[in-house]
Amino acid sequence: MDTFLEQSLMVVGTLSLIFGFLNSNAQYSNMPKVTFSEQIVAWNDSCVRIDCKVIFTETLKTYVWFQNPMFNETITEFQGNIVYNSSMENTVNSPFQDRVQYVGKVSDDCSILIKQLHHEDSGIYQLRMWTNDKKWMSINKLDLTVSDSGPTFKIEPQISKTREFQYVQLTCSVNHYCPENHMNLSWTGHMTSKTQTFTAGVLGMKNILSFQASWTDHNKTVTCLLERPAKEVENRSIQLNVEYAPKGVQISPNNSKITIKRGDKLILNCIVESSNPSVHAFKWYNMNTQKANKQSYQVVDPGKYKCEAENTIGKKESNTVEVQVQYPPELVEIKIVTGSIKENENVILECTAKADPPIIKHKWYRNRILVSNQIKKTYRFDPINEYDSASYVCEVTNALGSRNSSSKELDVQYPPKYPEVVLDPDGRSFIEGMEVTFTCKVNRSNPHIKSITWYLNSNAISISSPVRLTPKYSGKYKCGARNEVGQTFSQEIPITVRYPPGEVKVEISNKGQITEGQTVSLTCTASQCEPKVNGFQWYKDGAHYGNLNNVITFKNIKWTDSGDYFCEAKHDIKNIRSVPININVLYAPCNLSLSINPSLPATENSLVELTCNTKANPIPNNYQWYKNDVPISNEYYKTLRLVKIKLEDEGKYHCTATNKVGTGKSDTVIIEVTYSIHTIAKYSSGAAGLLLLLIILIVLIIRFKIWNKCKRQSSDDISDSSFFVLKKSHNETPEGGVRQCPSIDISEDQINYASIQFTSSDEGDYQVPRKNADSQDINAIYSLVKKSRCSTELNEYENVKSSNNPTNNKEELHYSTITNLPKGGSVHQPDPGVEYAMLKQ
Repeated sequence: MDTFLEQSLMVVGTLSLIFGFLNSNAQYSNMPKVTFSEQIVAWNDSCVRIDCKVIFTETLKTYVWFQNPMFNETITEFQGNIVYNSSMENTVNSPFQDRVQYVGKVSDDCSILIKQLHHEDSGIYQLRMWTNDKKWMSINKLDLTVSDSGPTFKIEPQISKTREFQYVQLTCSVNHYCPENHMNLSWTGHMTSKTQTFTAGVLGMKNILSFQASWTDHNKTVTCLLERPAKEVENRSIQLNVEYAPKGVQISPNNSKITIKRGDKLILNCIVESSNPSVHAFKWYNMNTQKANKQSYQVVDPGKYKCEAENTIGKKESNTVEVQVQYPPELVEIKIVTGSIKENENVILECTAKADPPIIKHKWYRNRILVSNQIKKTYRFDPINEYDSASYVCEVTNALGSRNSSSKELDVQYPPKYPEVVLDPDGRSFIEGMEVTFTCKVNRSNPHIKSITWYLNSNAISISSPVRLTPKYSGKYKCGARNEVGQTFSQEIPITVRYPPGEVKVEISNKGQITEGQTVSLTCTASQCEPKVNGFQWYKDGAHYGNLNNVITFKNIKWTDSGDYFCEAKHDIKNIRSVPININVLYAPCNLSLSINPSLPATENSLVELTCNTKANPIPNNYQWYKNDVPISNEYYKTLRLVKIKLEDEGKYHCTATNKVGTGKSDTVIIEVTYSIHTIAKYSSGAAGLLLLLIILIVLIIRFKIWNKCKRQSSDDISDSSFFVLKKSHNETPEGGVRQCPSIDISEDQINYASIQFTSSDEGDYQVPRKNADSQDINAIYSLVKKSRCSTELNEYENVKSSNNPTNNKEELHYSTITNLPKGGSVHQPDPGVEYAMLKQ
C-alpha cells in the first residue's frame, strides 16, 4: 500500500513538472529575444558601448537597462540601479545620470554608450522591456568589469615558427572600443614587404601585420603598440622563428681554379654561412659524380668540385671549384675520326692523349719517316687513295714531357678497277638466233671481287654463257664488278639483234558503228623490229589498193568503201601481212523507187500493190506511206496493198524508209483509177432514166403554158378592179440631165398620179396605150403610188421587199389598191417613172 502511494505521488509530481515546463516554454516562446555581449572589460575613466538588438513581433514601449537587478517579490518588480530608461531619457536618478547615451538607430535597437566609467560601474546588466500591458526581463546577462588593467591586449597566433617564403599574418587586438577615447594599435619591426591593416568596431580594435617570411627575419622581434590618450604606451612582442635551407654554402679555399702537380695534397672544406635548423649532412661531387659524405674532402683527381649542405628544410650547393692536376702525356693513340679506309673518302687521323698542361707539339711518322708537313693534332687525307696504305705513328709533347703512340696500319681498300665487256664472237650486230658468249674482264681489286652483274639498258639482267640472241637482247650492255668497297661499271657496248616484225595489225579510228559521211582512218602498225619497216602495201577485198602510207583516211566515207582491208609491212628480212579488218558503212535509205503491180492505170475494184524499193545499211526497220502528202495510218510495211481500189484512192503516193541512220523519201507516183464495166453500165442506165424523166417534164411545162395562155386571152375583156405598177429603179432623166436623189428634208412621200382610162362607147377619144392592142378602154381609175428613196432603207409595201442591191434589181414591183375616181376628174400626163400594166379581174 505504501509502495502504491509512493508511486502515485511520483507520477503526480512528474506530471506537474511536465505541465510547468510546457507552461514556461510557452511563456518564453512569446517573450522578446534580446542579443548583446555576455562579458565586457573596460578601462577606468574610459567608455563602453553595449550593442543590443531586440526581436519581437509586438511594439515595445519602453527599454530599461538595470545594473545588478534584483526581483522584489513584495512589489513584484525588479529593483536596482537604473542605467537607462528610454521613456525618461537623461532624467534617470541614479549614479549613471548624465553618463549614458542611447546610440540605437531603430526601434528594435537597444544599444547604449556609458561614459566616464568607474570601478563601481562593474556588475551585471540586464534589459527590462515593456509593452502597453506586458513586461519582461532579459534572460541573458552582461558582466561588465571596469579596472585599471583594462581589456585583453594580445598578439595572435602565439606560435611564431614559419618557413622562408611563406606568408605570415600576425593579429594584434584589444577587446574594447570607446569612440570618445582615440586609441591606436601599431606594429614595429624590420620585416621586408610588410603591410598593416587597422580596423576598429563595437567588438574592439585590431591591426593585422602581413609579410612574406625571409631567412633574414629569423630571430627578429615584432612588437605591437597600444596607445591611449594621457596613458603610457603598452606593447606586446613576439620573436620570429623562420626556418630555411642552408645559406652561403661555399668551398674553402675559395678559388675558382686550383692547380697542383700529381702527388701533391689538397683538402677542400664545405663552409655554411647560416642554417635553421642546423646542417645535418654534407656531400661532395666531381663532375656531378658523388665522391664523399663529409664536410672536408682530400682531392686526388682533377675535375670540377662542389659541395652540398642539407638540413630538414632543404639543401644548397656551393659554387664549383676546378682542380687541375698536371702530368706528362699519357694514353697516346691514333684514332680514325671520320670516314673509313676506303678510296676517295675523306679520312682524318687524330692523335689523342691525356696531359696537363696541354699538348704543345705534335709529330707524324709514315713508315717511320717523319712527315714534315703534318704538325697538327690531326692527319687529313682529302681524299685517301690506294697509295696511302702505310704504318703511321704520332708523337705528343707538353711542358712535363713527350710520348709516342703505337703504330696504326692503314690498308686502303678500293673497288674493282677498269672492268671491260668482251664478246665472242666479236661484233656489234647479230641476226636473231646466233649464240654469243659474254665476259666481264677486271684489271685489279682490293678486296677481291665478290660478284659480277650484267646490265642491259641500265637494267640488271642474268646472262648464261653462251646466249642465243633474241630481239630482247638488243641494247646497250655493261658489266659491274663488286667487292666489299663498292661496284665499278664498264663502258656500255651497243648490240643490235635484227629481226622482222612479229605482228602487223590494222587499227580503225572509229570504235563504234560507222555511218556514211564520217571520217574514218585505218592505221597499219607493225610490232617492234630491227631495222624499222621501210614501207606499207594496202589491199581491199584481196585486191591491191596501192602503195600508200601506213594510214588510209576516208574523209567522207561512202557505202561503196565497205569491204575487207589488210596491210603488208615491208622489211629487209621478210614482209608481214596483217589480219583483214572489215569496214561496214551504215547509211540511210537512198535511191528509193516505187514499183506498181499491175501497171497503171488501175481498174476500179482491182488489187494494186505498191512496193517501196531502197538501198540501205542496215535494212530499213520502218516504212511510211503517204497519199497526197498525208501519212496513211497503219501502213508501215515495204508493200502497200490497195485491195479493191476505189475512185477515192486516186492521188499522189510516195513512201519513206527509215533505219537507225536516217530516213529516205521516194519520188511521187500518181495513181489513176478507171471505172469498171459494172460501174459504167450502172451509170449509163441511170442517165437514160433521168433523160426520159426530163423530157416528160418539159412536155408537161409546155402544155401548161399553152393552157394558161388560152385562159388569159378569154378573160381580157373583163373590167379590172386592180392593177400593178412596174416601177423602174431609176427616174428617166432628160437627155443631158442629172438624176438627183431626194433630199432628206423633202416630204416623206411624193405623190404621183397615174390615170388609166378604160374604153367606153360614151367617152371621149383620149386613150392610154395598152399593151394588148385587142383590149378596150374602160373608166379611168386613179392610184396613189409612192416612189422609193435613194436611201438603202427598206420601205415595206404589201408582200414586197425592196432589193438590198439596187444594181442587181432593175425593176421594183408595187401593188396598190385601185379607187374609182369621179369621171369628171382631170387626167394627168403620164409619169415617166411609172410603167402601167393592165390587171384583169
